[in-house]
Amino acid sequence: MPELWLRYGSSYSILDVRSENLLKHYKISIEPMKHEKIKERLDGIGKGYDGIILLDTSDIALSIVGMLNKDVDLYATRADIAKAKGIKYLNNVSNIKGKFIFISRATVDPIFRYSCTLSRLIRNDAQVMNNVYANYIKQGVLEPHDYINGLDGISIELLYNDSGLLALSVTDVNESYNAVKDMLIKQDLDNCKACVLNPSVSDTLDDALLALWNVMGNVKDDGIIVLLAECRRGFSKALRMLIEGTGYDGYVEGLEYVNILNDAKKRYELCLVTMLPDVYIKRLGVIAFRGVNDALQYILKKGKHKVMVVSDAEIMDVRKD
Repeated sequence: MPELWLRYGSSYSILDVRSENLLKHYKISIEPMKHEKIKERLDGIGKGYDGIILLDTSDIALSIVGMLNKDVDLYATRADIAKAKGIKYLNNVSNIKGKFIFISRATVDPIFRYSCTLSRLIRNDAQVMNNVYANYIKQGVLEPHDYINGLDGISIELLYNDSGLLALSVTDVNESYNAVKDMLIKQDLDNCKACVLNPSVSDTLDDALLALWNVMGNVKDDGIIVLLAECRRGFSKALRMLIEGTGYDGYVEGLEYVNILNDAKKRYELCLVTMLPDVYIKRLGVIAFRGVNDALQYILKKGKHKVMVVSDAEIMDVRKD
């Protein structure tokens, strides 16, 4: 019986599934980059920068800052993270003046398809996002270049999972979108009636729903999707407002994930493996399990005898639309 170790927030959950019930386990099997190789890629970055803007504040991103060894100011675009990390808060990204080094994580993105420095900067401008989201509802996936341009500096895009840094790109900031498009792992998935999936980074419900958005097109309608979502850091403002039953006017952070959640519930039987309180689960309108093997038994009892498992779902380029 295969034992599949699936990332579950800050730890792992072991899925015990019989070989005859496992359709396939998709995961990223790339060795993390060695320190020497990373340093070699960063050594070509010269001087003359006005600061480093962290659009990703993971331990990996902070280690990159240390390896850059630049005597410049360090900024974060979220006040709570800036305070927690002891760095400066950049409260208005739309008025960035100067030459900067941007550090961002490479993933998929439900509005822009790929998440890069450009898309993350747009997402930090509430006024611009109102227009972006209105266009996204009308047109579907958008190009970030239509909403931001002319930045001066370089982008360091980080592709990583729970095993470490898999790849990095150092490019002109205005080319960050194309860099991420090339970096993400191209993956063809089977179609299935039952799927267990998890992102490699799963701090919030939004992280898990990002993985869901990327993979659910490969699950047949009326199928079952089990999503590992520990949610130790909660969820975005829009999801909180959904749980609290409050309304909103215009775009609020995470509104696209509310739509992803609602779409998935219409098409599938959606289950969460989570530690969220029962009252939250009820308001989200999903089925909850405290362990992934309980969820697997539920799938099998429903007559779905072949289960597809997808790990690292947010850094795979799988969507066909």
